[in-house]
This record gives sequence, structure tokens and C-alpha cells, in this order.
Amino acid sequence: SARCLLQRESDASHPSTGPPPRPTRSSAAARFAAATHSLRRVSMATPAVQQHAAPTSITGAANPSYSYRPITGIDEGLEIGRGLELQWKMQSGSPFGWWYGELEDLQRQPGASTAKATIVFKHFPSTSRWYRMEVVFGDGEIRDSSLGGETGGIRSTPLALQQQWYGFLPTEPIG
Repeated sequence: SARCLLQRESDASHPSTGPPPRPTRSSAAARFAAATHSLRRVSMATPAVQQHAAPTSITGAANPSYSYRPITGIDEGLEIGRGLELQWKMQSGSPFGWWYGELEDLQRQPGASTAKATIVFKHFPSTSRWYRMEVVFGDGEIRDSSLGGETGGIRSTPLALQQQWYGFLPTEPIG
């Protein structure tokens, strides 16, 4: 069975301030907003993938400070049209959170340590500036995002994890 992992992240500059806000309405948008609270990382995982919930690389071992570092590597499981998780954070010094999107395009160069992904976030209208973004990833660098904030690495998501993300995402585009 699947379970939700909620890891509270805190340090001297970003203290934990209690549980994420509870939605005041039962809409999917409110559940999504609560799930993506900026001081927490929510990752949905089945028991089979929980052992890889905190990698230092796509195939690396767990590290307690990983939420502040981008994952490295180009996940071989990435496929056009399939779900993925992107490390994104609002401010430098904050921990990364995971954003769910779908891979629209992937450009790789043979032997290169980076790739460029075009990701779509279908919970936003296709006319929204938040609908599509390009991300260079793979080398462990933190990069400025065209949508604001900063990005880290990208990892593919198994079908069971994608289905869990759909439980948090609105059924209709928000905005």
C-alpha cells in the first residue's frame, strides 16, 4: 500500500512553523496548495520506491541534507508524455520541494552530464505562464528558473506514484 511521506525541513533560517495549512474549502486547488506548502517536501511513494525517496543521485544513497541539494544524473526512466518530479524552490537557502509535471521534450547530447527538459504542468491552463518550462539538469547545479525561484534535478515517476500525485492535483486547470 502507498503512504504519504511528509518530511519537515528546518534550519536556523527556515524554522518549521507547524503543520501545513489546512484547506478551508474542499477543492482540489486547496489540497494542492496545502500539499505544496513552501517549507515542506511532500513526496508520495509506494513501499518499493520509498528506499529511493532521498537520493543524492538518481541511484545514490539517502542523505539527510538532500532536500537542500539537487539530485544529479539523467534518469533513464524519463519518457516523453510521462510524469516526472522536478526539484524546485522559491528562494535560495530554502529546501527543494517536488513539483509534478509531464515531460514534453528531452534534449540529450551523447556523453554530456546535462540534458534540457521541457516540462508541462497540466494543472495550469495552457495559456498560463506556469504551464510550460525548460530546465537544464543533471550536473547537480542549482539554476534560476524562468518562472522564478530555482530548479535542481528531475526524476521519473512510476505509474503508482503518478496516480498518487493526481490525488493532490485539481481535475480542472486552476487559474
